[in-house]
Amino acid sequence: MPGRRRKPRRKANLTADQVVADSVRAVRERHGTSQQELADALGWTQSTVARIESGQRAISIGELVALSWALNVAPAYLLSGSFQSGAVPVHKTLQVPPAHMLKWVRGGEPLPGLNYRRYFENIPDSEWIERYGPIDEQRAQAAAGYERAEELLASGAVERTPGAEAALEPERRAELAKERTTRRRQLDATRKAGKRKGAS
Repeated sequence: MPGRRRKPRRKANLTADQVVADSVRAVRERHGTSQQELADALGWTQSTVARIESGQRAISIGELVALSWALNVAPAYLLSGSFQSGAVPVHKTLQVPPAHMLKWVRGGEPLPGLNYRRYFENIPDSEWIERYGPIDEQRAQAAAGYERAEELLASGAVERTPGAEAALEPERRAELAKERTTRRRQLDATRKAGKRKGAS
């Protein structure tokens, strides 16, 4: 009897746990490692790995770290859906492309609609010094610069570098266009909320 084919998951029901589960399976298969071999490396049972990969069992933070170690992959890649093409759910109201998710997980860029200034103010001091230098004023200037650039891009007042997106695959260009539309709406909503607050 031929093996049962796995049903594709419906995108609407995709969760962050399932993104990690799919990534675990993708990396394991890329290495040519069986579920039993991965389970042996972790001291788990094969059925535990199978249930995680099928999405029947949620993954704790400790298990995520252990799986990353056993698969020799950075946790950021498992969390960000780097081994798939679909959007990654952050919350029931927000999904982002894997590339943007990876930037967020690495501390490089906030999620759409979040405050750039606050995001960069929340970088730990030790990492800020390593990245940008010891001066707090630089932190504020960098955050303000990112925030202003994002506002200009979202409003359409400034275009991205000509030709830069033309080199991307059509799917990625569509993702960027959708992301810009989302950010423009979020920026408009933020401005309207600010006007209402100022009027009261």
